[in-house]
Amino acid sequence: MAETTKPKKYLLIFLCICFGVCWGICLLFALMSETMTKLFGELTLENPLVFFIMNVPAIAAFIVYFIYDGAKGVLDFLKTLIPRKKDLKWIPIIIVGMVVYLICVRLICIAVGIKVPEMEYSLPQMLKIFLVNFFGETGMIGQIFGWFGFLLPYMYTKTKNGVLSGVLTGFIFSMFLMPGYIFSSFEAATSFLFYMIQNIMFSICATYVLNEVKGNLLFMLLAFWIAATGSKVKLYDFIPSVQIVQIALFAVIFIGLHFIFKKKNAGKKPEEVLQMFPNFLYQNS
Repeated sequence: MAETTKPKKYLLIFLCICFGVCWGICLLFALMSETMTKLFGELTLENPLVFFIMNVPAIAAFIVYFIYDGAKGVLDFLKTLIPRKKDLKWIPIIIVGMVVYLICVRLICIAVGIKVPEMEYSLPQMLKIFLVNFFGETGMIGQIFGWFGFLLPYMYTKTKNGVLSGVLTGFIFSMFLMPGYIFSSFEAATSFLFYMIQNIMFSICATYVLNEVKGNLLFMLLAFWIAATGSKVKLYDFIPSVQIVQIALFAVIFIGLHFIFKKKNAGKKPEEVLQMFPNFLYQNS
C-alpha cells in the first residue's frame, strides 16, 4: 500500500484539476467571449469542449490514483469495478427501483397538476433511447468515476459518516457544475438550487448502495443512467416543479435505505461499513 501520511494533498490535487479546468475555461469564455466562441463554438452540451470538461472529474481521479500508487493504484481502482457474485442481485434491484422512480415522478406530476409530455414513444423505442443515452448523456461516466470513485470514498475517510459524506460530495459536485448555469447557451431550464439538492440527495442515497457493493461504481453508473433517461423518453420535462417532485421521492428513498441499512449494520464500526480511501482498493486483494 502506498504512503498516505498526507491524504489532504490528494483532495487538493483532485479539486484543483476539476475546478481549475471547468471554472478556468468558463472564465475565459466570460472574459473573451467572442474569441473563445470563434475558436471553440458555443458552450452547448454537444460542444466537444463541454464533453471534455464534464469528464475532467474522471481524469482527475485517475491522476490521483496514479500519484497515490503509480500504475498499480490505477489498476487497483479499475479492479474495484468488477462486481462480486453476491452483489449481482443489485442489478435487478436498481433497474426495477429506478424504473419505478421514473414512473412515480410522472404519476405524481399528473396528480398534482404539473404538465407532462404526451407519451409518444413505444416501449421498444424507450429502450433504444435508454441504450443510446449511455453515450448521449454528457459526462455521465466522468462524473461517476470522479465524484463517487474518489471524492466520496475520501469524504468517508475524513468524516466517518456516510450521510455527511454524501452531502459534501453532492455539494462539491454541484459547485463544479455551477458555471454551466451561468451560460445561457447551456439552455438550462432547471433551478440550480433544486439541482444541487438533487445531487446531494442522490449522493446520500448512493452511499448506502455503494457501501453495500464494496465501492463498485458499475451500480452507481446504472442508477445514474436510468435516472437521466426519464426526461429523454418524455416521461416528464426537467423543470423546477418536476425537480421538487424528484427531491421528495429521493427523500422517501433515503428514509427507506437509512432504516434498512441502520438495522443491517447495527453494531459495526464506520471502518467496517464505509468504503474509505484508500483501503477500499485492497479489500478484495
